[in-house]
Amino acid sequence: MHMNRRNVLKALTLGAGTFALTPFRAPLKANPKEPLRNFIFCYFQGGWDHLLCLDPRDPNSADFKDSNSKNSKIMLDWDRCDLGGGRSKFNVDLVQPSGSNIAFGPVMESFTNNHFQDSCVVRGISMDTVSHQVGRRYFITGKMPQGSNANGSSIPTQIVAEQGDLSIIPNLSVRVETYNQGHQAFASGLRVSSVDDLLSTLKDGPSSPKNEMRKLLEAYRRDVPDCDPVSLNADGLMTLLKDAQKKSRVLVDSNLGKLFNFNDTSNSELAALKKRYRIPSSLSS
Repeated sequence: MHMNRRNVLKALTLGAGTFALTPFRAPLKANPKEPLRNFIFCYFQGGWDHLLCLDPRDPNSADFKDSNSKNSKIMLDWDRCDLGGGRSKFNVDLVQPSGSNIAFGPVMESFTNNHFQDSCVVRGISMDTVSHQVGRRYFITGKMPQGSNANGSSIPTQIVAEQGDLSIIPNLSVRVETYNQGHQAFASGLRVSSVDDLLSTLKDGPSSPKNEMRKLLEAYRRDVPDCDPVSLNADGLMTLLKDAQKKSRVLVDSNLGKLFNFNDTSNSELAALKKRYRIPSSLSS
């Protein structure tokens, strides 16, 4: 079996060090009666000004007029934002649909009118840092980094570790850092940067062994399961490598690549998804 370096490294996306489990951090066993739940974590780059979206201030309040900016330390200036492209300027009022308990900023108008009833907004989280890198890793793991290094496992990794190894790709990470400290390898995020990157992971490479050669290699691996477990597997490295090889083979044999080939014009469902989410024809984008 061809062992692609990138695939193995992806399967081995484990952070260095150990993860000390205290009693209240002990992993919980998944309830077999509970349905398998899927979670989507989205991290938005940019979006500097929360005053425009999730944590606005009332522009009609005297407290937040420009004349009081020295005291409030806030200057909204929504009416001065030039959106370009012939678009009109921002609505300079807060957006609060009937039934919503909170108001949103002007850039949230479309989202708010359609989804406020499905949303929970948490305000006032203290990031305790001015560093983008540190703040991002704080949000990814839920733990303050040690210096600039991530501390602990990504939240998706922790969820999958508790759910168990229940699907071929239980943890997919697209253009987002992912960490695994102390959990089994199956919980590690499969990290990709584009659709092309994912497709290359889900199919055999151009130099992979063909049918007969693959059968011989797999037979040899069954007959000689361990190279030298005493000298090479003391810390579990060989076991980790073998698990990574098996996982890579499962990924390829699953034929999941067809579900992500958005340039397949014969598949109407994929074509509809591509149009709806504006997926570019260049899958490397």
